[in-house]
Parts: sequence; structure tokens; C-alpha cells
Amino acid sequence: FALNDLRGVELYYKEASRHSHLIFIYLIDFLTKITSLPAELFMDNLTILFLILFCYEVKKYSILFFSLNNKWNNLAAAITATFPVWHTLIVFRMGLDLLYFYFVLIGYIYFINKNFYYKIFGLLLIVLSFGMNSNLSFVIGLVTIHFVICKLKNKNDCQLKDVLLIIIVSITSYIINTNYFPPYGMYVGYNTPSFENLFSVN
Repeated sequence: FALNDLRGVELYYKEASRHSHLIFIYLIDFLTKITSLPAELFMDNLTILFLILFCYEVKKYSILFFSLNNKWNNLAAAITATFPVWHTLIVFRMGLDLLYFYFVLIGYIYFINKNFYYKIFGLLLIVLSFGMNSNLSFVIGLVTIHFVICKLKNKNDCQLKDVLLIIIVSITSYIINTNYFPPYGMYVGYNTPSFENLFSVN
């Protein structure tokens, strides 16, 4: 941003197959050009905003999974906000990871809503969250744990069809990304698990 030259960043994100990350780079670049404010201001405030929203989602999940009262929900959010790992957020790349983690949490809250349009919107947010590869498996764990909790508590908040739909969407997204949007150039094979020797013994 200081050099007003995004070619190096574009090359990295494209070759590493992180195309959705570029949207935020372009957005910040656009905002710096129309306001003449430094890029760091937008990057830092975007990170702070999503950290606050992330803490709010933790509060909602405290209710959803553990049925905690408001005092304990607030404590869970406060512990999350003060967790020592957040010093890494000064790196913009880590801030983007927090953003995608927030997308999977808020997306799942919408997904379990009974309203069809909310459910579709939630599914779209979940798919968007796959900009961070670990969310492909995290969301499967999330829906599975929620399903088990619902069965133990005899609730109908989560159905088996929800679990299967999330698994299908995650696997389909993985297959599409691997086959049609793989890393290329110097990042060939980057962040791509290999299953070749999974069932063989040397």
C-alpha cells in the first residue's frame, strides 16, 4: 500500500489460491485512494471490528451449546477478547483468518435457523469461510457436536440432514478447490494435504 503497487501481493494470493482474500486487499486499496487515509487505519479497524463481532458470537455459542446465563456468557466473551493470542492480529493475514473464522460462526448460527432464507444465507457465509482451509473440517465438527448435544438434550434444533448437508458442502468445496483452483507457480502443492500414503505401510 505504501508503494501503491499490489502486484507482489496479488501474485502471492493468486498463486496460493487465496482469491477471496484479494477482495479485502482491493477494498482497502480502494478506501485508501478515495479517502487518502493510511491503509493501516483500515486494516486495524477492520480487525478490531471482527474481533468484537467474534467475541459476540462466542457469547451466543455459550448460550447455544452450554445454556449459560448472561453473567457467564459475558465472562466467556471477555476471556475471548483478552486471550493472549490476539497479538498476532497485527499481521493482516491473521486478521483475515479471524474474519473467516467469524464467517463460519455467524454462518452456522444463520444455518440452524428455521427460516429457509436465513438457512441459505448461513450456508453461503459458511462457504465463504472456506477461504481459511481449516474451516472445511471445523464446520463439520461444529455441526456434529451440535447434533450430539441436541440428541442428549432431546432438542430438535439440529437435524441429521443438517449434518449431512454440511459434510456434503465441505467435501464438495474441497474437491472443487483442489481440482479447479489449486495453488500454482511457486506455490504448487501449498497447503494441500496428500492422501497418497494414507492406507499404505512402508
